[in-house]
Amino acid sequence: FPVTITLKIDQVEIQDFIVKKGFIEIPSQYLKKSLVINVSYQSEFDKDGQGFLRVIDSEDKLEYHYTDFSPYHAHSFIPCFNQPDIKGTFRLKVTAPSEWKIISNEVVESLKTLDAEQIVQFATTPLMSTYLFFLGAGPYVEWKDQYRDIPLSIFARKSLEKNVDQERMFKTIKSGLKYFETYFDYPYPYKKYDHIFIPDFIWGAMENPGALS
Repeated sequence: FPVTITLKIDQVEIQDFIVKKGFIEIPSQYLKKSLVINVSYQSEFDKDGQGFLRVIDSEDKLEYHYTDFSPYHAHSFIPCFNQPDIKGTFRLKVTAPSEWKIISNEVVESLKTLDAEQIVQFATTPLMSTYLFFLGAGPYVEWKDQYRDIPLSIFARKSLEKNVDQERMFKTIKSGLKYFETYFDYPYPYKKYDHIFIPDFIWGAMENPGALS
């Protein structure tokens, strides 16, 4: 959970909130029908395989970061209502080393490079459950393709590059998209489809919209 927190309600900083057991408790006198809560914080990486994780590849010692929030770990990274029936939109901006790939649920809206850093702004997501949010960052290798007007990408850490059969994978991805669009009689609803091979992932896969891991 965050190490340091600053909390504002309608741009006014308050001090008498309580942090305990992964929750921020705001005194009732501050609450009303409509308000804006701003939370600024610093935190450590999670270390139990879920949350926001930092991994060092054992083969080449390169550094990778990724989120894994299923089923209820989104609150370890961002203040949120952490239950699937309460949905929200996300607008993400990331500052990272310029040589890294930055991956999230949405397409990149803008990219600025400043010396050794890049600032990546992603488009706003559609409404979704908080556990489906995804952020990946690191020196991933990327392969690109297209399914109709949908950009496709495969990402893998550098030490796995020689093992990735991207042609076969893209063929399978396209076949799957076509099959399920026909089966459900509904087009693929997101702006892109990324497939990310994540180091030290504890699950078989995670169905993050636009960024499957």
